[in-house]
Amino acid sequence: MKRIIMCLAALCVVLGPPSVRADVVLSLSNITVNAGDTAVVSVNIADTGAVPSALSGYNIPLDITTAAGFTFNGISSFSVVNNLGSFAPEEANAVLNYDFGVSDNGAPLQLGAAPITLFEIEFGVDPGAVAGSVLPVDFEQNPGAPGNPIPTFFSLSLDNAAVNVEDLVASGGATVSDGLITVVGVPEPSNLALAVIGLGGLVLRRRRN
Repeated sequence: MKRIIMCLAALCVVLGPPSVRADVVLSLSNITVNAGDTAVVSVNIADTGAVPSALSGYNIPLDITTAAGFTFNGISSFSVVNNLGSFAPEEANAVLNYDFGVSDNGAPLQLGAAPITLFEIEFGVDPGAVAGSVLPVDFEQNPGAPGNPIPTFFSLSLDNAAVNVEDLVASGGATVSDGLITVVGVPEPSNLALAVIGLGGLVLRRRRN
C-alpha cells in the first residue's frame, strides 16, 4: 500500500498541477462593405472541445493598420469594458505595441462550439473610398514592444484560471484568426430611388408632349 501511495505521489510531482484544457477559437470577422457604409467587425470566441470551458474574463489587445477611407467609430455591444490604450498608430506608442485593448470580467459565460460575440468594433467607410481598399484588424499576440515584453497581457480567464493566449496557441489549445474589411464598390441606387427617377422622367416627357 505504501508503495502505491509513493508511486502516486511521484506521478503527481512529475505531472504537476492540472492545466486548463481548452480548444478555444478566437476570431475577428472578415466583411465586405460599400463605400459610405458602416463596417462592424465582431470579436468572437468559441470552445470546440468535448468539455467546453467557462469564460469569466479577458484582456484583448488589438492592432489596426490605419488606412485611407476608414474612420474608427469605437467599440460597442459589451457589458463591462475598459480602454487600456489609446487608438493611435503603434509607432506613436513607444511602450506598447498595440492600438487599444479591451478587458471584461463578470459572471462565467459558458462557451460552446457556436461562436459568441464578445464585443464589436465599428468603422465608418468614406463615400469616396476606392473599391478594393482594405483595413486589417488583428489580434496583437505579443503586445510588448522590444525590450519591454508583456507576455500575460493577451489572456483569458477559463474555468477560473488565467491563461496566456500566446502560450495556449503555442500548445495547440487555441487558434486565433484576424479580420479584414474590404470595400467592394459604391452604394447602388435603391429600388425606390430608381422608381422616383423613372417617374420624374415620365412626367417631364408628358409635359413636353
